[in-house]
Amino acid sequence: FVGAFAAWQGIDTMLQAVQEPEWPSDVKLVITGSGREQTKVEKAAAENPRIIYLGRRPYRDVPGIVAGAIAGISAQTNPEGRSSYGLYPLKVFETLACGVPAVVTDFPGQRELIKENNCGLVIPQNDPSSLARSVAYLRQHSVERAEMGRRGRQIVETKFSWQHSADTTETVINQVLGR
Repeated sequence: FVGAFAAWQGIDTMLQAVQEPEWPSDVKLVITGSGREQTKVEKAAAENPRIIYLGRRPYRDVPGIVAGAIAGISAQTNPEGRSSYGLYPLKVFETLACGVPAVVTDFPGQRELIKENNCGLVIPQNDPSSLARSVAYLRQHSVERAEMGRRGRQIVETKFSWQHSADTTETVINQVLGR
C-alpha cells in the first residue's frame, strides 16, 4: 500500500487481512505513506513481522516499491457514502503503470477499470478475509498475475496516460473552439 493513511483508505482492513489464515505466510504487507492512521500502522509493524512500514518516502521512490509487489491495494471504505459515486484513485493507475495488478474495493470506477480490463481483483469493502484470499490467489497464480499486470500497464499506456489525457483535452478544446 502506498498513500495517505486516512480512515477511508482501508488501513484497518489491510492490517487485519495479514492476520487472516488465508494470508500467505511468505508474503509481507509493505506500507509506505503517512497520515492520521500512522500510529496504528507503526504499532502493527512493530508487533507483526509480516507488516513492513517504510515510512514516508519521496514520490520518485514509489515506482520501485510498487514494481516489486504481488499487488497494489486500494481497499477504500465508504464513510458517509462518499465512495458510492465512483473512485479513480491515482494509486490504482500508478500500480497498473508498474505492471502490477491492483486489488480494489467494489466501488464504481475502480471496479469497472479492474474488471473490464482483467488487471486485478475486486473485493467487498471492509472484508479482510477477501483481501487475504486475493493476495493468496495472486501469490499462487504467478502467470495469471503477470498477465494481469501486463494488461494493466497496457490500459494505462493507451487510455490513462498523461499524454492520452492531454490529447483528449486538446481535442475537446479544439471542438469547442470550432477548429
